[in-house]
Amino acid sequence: MDAEHKLKAARAAAESQAATPETKPTGSADEADCGSAPKADPAAALRARLKDLATRANAGDHKALAELRVFLNDHPEVAEFVGNLAKIAERAWIGLVVDEGVLGRETVQRQLKKLKAELAGEHPTTLEQLLVDHIAVCHLAEHHAQMLAADVSGGTIPQAVLRLKRSESAQKRFLTAIRTLTTLRARAPAGLAPLDSIKIHTPNEKLA
Repeated sequence: MDAEHKLKAARAAAESQAATPETKPTGSADEADCGSAPKADPAAALRARLKDLATRANAGDHKALAELRVFLNDHPEVAEFVGNLAKIAERAWIGLVVDEGVLGRETVQRQLKKLKAELAGEHPTTLEQLLVDHIAVCHLAEHHAQMLAADVSGGTIPQAVLRLKRSESAQKRFLTAIRTLTTLRARAPAGLAPLDSIKIHTPNEKLA
C-alpha cells in the first residue's frame, strides 16, 4: 500500500507540474545590471570636463587654466570648433537676421553651408577658404542691412538715410569679397588643381 500511495503521489505531482505553464526569466543578471546602469557616454564626459575646467579658469584658477590648455592640446577638434572665428561671426549674424527660433536658424545655416561648399570647391586652399568664409559673413551682413533699410515703420528721415547707406556699404563689402576670390582664382586656380602641386624647387634637394 505504501508503494502504491507513493506512486499515486508522484503521478499527481507530475500532472500538476505539467499543467502549470513554465515561466521564463525575463533576463539574466548581467542584462538587469545593464538596464539599471547604462554605459557612460564618452562625449558627455568630455563636455562635462571641459565645462568644469572653463568655469574654474574663468574664476581665476590658474591650475584649471593649465589643465584646460592641456585638454585643448589633446583634443584639437574642440579648439577648432569653439575658436572658429568664421563660425562665431556667422552665428552672431544669423541671430540678428533670423528671429523665428530654431527652425529659422537651422534653415539659414543649411543654406549658408551649401553656399560655402559650392564656392569653396573640392580642394580649396587656406586663402580660398578664408575668402569663402568672409563672403558668407558679408552675405549675412548685407541681408541684415537690407532688412533694416526696408523697415519704414518708424524713425526719422535721417535715420532712414543712414540705414540705406549702411545697406549700400554692406553690399559693397560683399561684392568686394566676391571680386577678390574671383581674382585669386583667375590668377592661381589652385582650388581646381590637383592636390599635389608641381614644385619647381625642393628646399632639401641639393643642386648639382
